[in-house]
Amino acid sequence: MKVSMIKSYDPNQEHEVGGLDVPLIVTARVECATVEEVVNAVVEHRPLWAVNVGPDKQPDHSRFSTFVLERDIWKEIGKIGLMVLQSAAGFYLGTADEEGPVSRESAEYWPTEEAASRALAGQEGVDWTQRDYL
Repeated sequence: MKVSMIKSYDPNQEHEVGGLDVPLIVTARVECATVEEVVNAVVEHRPLWAVNVGPDKQPDHSRFSTFVLERDIWKEIGKIGLMVLQSAAGFYLGTADEEGPVSRESAEYWPTEEAASRALAGQEGVDWTQRDYL
């Protein structure tokens, strides 16, 4: 399963309280899974603290609300369905389906599966960078 953030909408740009006083509305695209599977994955993914999770107007999209900051959503949403994969360059974080690798999400490669697994688990001192596709 691959989930990617399409857009976020902030219904209250003012933030007069100094933070997110109204939740962001996030739309995500689903690949290699049903919307129901993604809804369940988003609900179970605690760092997103997603509420009002459900399908969007487009059949392969899901929508949810969250108080998590946009920069953190970009990083966290890529972790849904994320796993450690291996190529000739080393171990990386990516997505796969029954036919094999689908995407490489981490900019980094690690020399061992254990090191990549620590990054995936978010262990202290082991960060990873979401790869830019621009």
